[in-house]
Amino acid sequence: MEGLTKTHMYMIAYREIEPVVHSYFTKKEVKAERGEFSIEARLIFIIKYMASLNRGYQIVIQSQKEETVQVQLITLISTFELDEDAKKKMEEVTLWYWKSRMILDKWEASDIYNYLFLRLTDLGVYPEDRILKVKKVPTAQKESKGGFSYTLLDENPFESLTGLYNSLKETKCIASDTDFQTFYDAFTGKPLWEITKRIVWIRPKILCVYFIFRLLHIQKISKGNVLSITEKVSDYKIQQDTVHWKQLKHLFEDKKGRPIDNGAKEFAKIGVEVHPENTDIIDDMLVKGGLKGPINKW
Repeated sequence: MEGLTKTHMYMIAYREIEPVVHSYFTKKEVKAERGEFSIEARLIFIIKYMASLNRGYQIVIQSQKEETVQVQLITLISTFELDEDAKKKMEEVTLWYWKSRMILDKWEASDIYNYLFLRLTDLGVYPEDRILKVKKVPTAQKESKGGFSYTLLDENPFESLTGLYNSLKETKCIASDTDFQTFYDAFTGKPLWEITKRIVWIRPKILCVYFIFRLLHIQKISKGNVLSITEKVSDYKIQQDTVHWKQLKHLFEDKKGRPIDNGAKEFAKIGVEVHPENTDIIDDMLVKGGLKGPINKW
């Protein structure tokens, strides 16, 4: 699992979970039992599941008991009881996610790590990491050719992603008719070539650049999705990097439908040539706790 970062782990988890959720909640028997789930409702379910994955992981780490793993696992995957295949796939990705976080957090020598490894071996994920093999860690070379959207990193992606979405609307930074799927795709590590709709930014272009800069600066998104979250992000690196400005151009447009481009040039002006107005709106959202969700809590 060399080269895996928390960003990549989130991206891979989303790509494993999403098809299972979309397929499960559109099955006739599931709709008959649970009712209709719109696309937005399914996306909300996915980010809630991600939040539960992180909460369950913390409980497992604190307990270090096999029984705790089983209780947390059953709690998470019980939603999929109407389809054994879906339930098994969610069991695999849940255990894989916890094991991967243990590697990042240096818990590989623990008994509970070995237990998770054995569980995954029984499920057929190992000896080769089938999940990681199918959903390979994106390389810098691949990103430079195609690219991926931003990945919002937070222990509670549900509160942070929906909070950011609602706050940007309420402060009139993005268009009021921005649909949640477009926003979701922009911040969950999706291949850029699959994204066909941009978020409409209705305030000055330089404020959008400042918004991305602040997300990078507080390490809520990684630089180009290839930087380890533990590496310090300097303002110089932010200015010089081309990947996140390429992402910005692909994901955001102004009121006239023009892509938000030349991000590096706009960023270079901040504090030198211009002092953007309304930066307090962004700072309140991301740093001072004004966001309707704990994005400033890691």
